[in-house]
Amino acid sequence: MQAEFSAGLTKILKEELVAYFGAPIIYLKLLQTIVATLDETTTMDCADRMKNVAEVCTAPLVNHLLATPSTTAHIPNIPAFRTSLANRLVAFHTQLTKSFLDGSHGPAPASKYLTKTRKVYEFVRIELKIKMHGKENLERFEHVGIDDLVGMPGGDDETIGQNVTRIYEAIRDGKLQAAVVDTFAN
Repeated sequence: MQAEFSAGLTKILKEELVAYFGAPIIYLKLLQTIVATLDETTTMDCADRMKNVAEVCTAPLVNHLLATPSTTAHIPNIPAFRTSLANRLVAFHTQLTKSFLDGSHGPAPASKYLTKTRKVYEFVRIELKIKMHGKENLERFEHVGIDDLVGMPGGDDETIGQNVTRIYEAIRDGKLQAAVVDTFAN
């Protein structure tokens, strides 16, 4: 998901720079600043995180626009740029997260990025049918009942504990052994 978000981020940033400033000005400087901010804000909610990302673009943009007298007229565009960038990044991140959690990217979306752990990952995701965790959080717990909140079965999705149990059972029953042997043999 991170690789796809990074690709989308670069595209959105370039488009917003062109829309508000006529060119992808200081694109690389802004991208470096944004990536550093994303790394520092991993515990924040998406909207607040992307707002921070847009805000850190202000100083580099102002410095760049003030350095050239012909571009100072673009300074008033910065607030609209920040708002638009943050809104688009929130929408993109939310859509991307949803597509990974609902299975649109397939049952094992990270397979193409893995090497030696690919077989074990695919065994867990495909053979055991254990989905990525986080759907309830994305949906803001709309489909979670009181039984789910106190740790009792009752929801449509299995709990993390139930999924861990399925993995342990596969290990205990020797089902995971073939995937592990195959992984380390290559």
